[in-house]
Amino acid sequence: MFSAKLREMEREYGTMQRELRQLEAGREDGPRELERIWRAYQAQLTHLEQTARSCRTPAMAQMADLQREYEQKMEQMLRRSLTQAGAEGRAESAALYAEYAMDFAIQAMRYALMAALSAAQLEKSAYPSEAEGEEVR
Repeated sequence: MFSAKLREMEREYGTMQRELRQLEAGREDGPRELERIWRAYQAQLTHLEQTARSCRTPAMAQMADLQREYEQKMEQMLRRSLTQAGAEGRAESAALYAEYAMDFAIQAMRYALMAALSAAQLEKSAYPSEAEGEEVR
């Protein structure tokens, strides 16, 4: 039911791991790579907004609005933390921000799991004969 999304999440997680490992190994092209990732991030936000606008359910549009609002607030927080005096203060703020963003991503994955399990249960109860037929195969 959600195999395509799982593959997408796995691919994105693999990219994140690779990028962080390269960063920790002393990667030299960090600013250029950050710019590339920023462009991909902006493109994904645009795609999410377009998808939400064309969606049949109001809940999707509301979720997209919440996502956009969250993104904007997080970006503002990051920019504020990076304007603190002193390089050490900026570095520490950015590191704490990144750590919290990862914590938030973990929580978002947990929520996505709950939503997917709920959808699977609803689908199973809505189409009981099909679900039983799939188990027999």
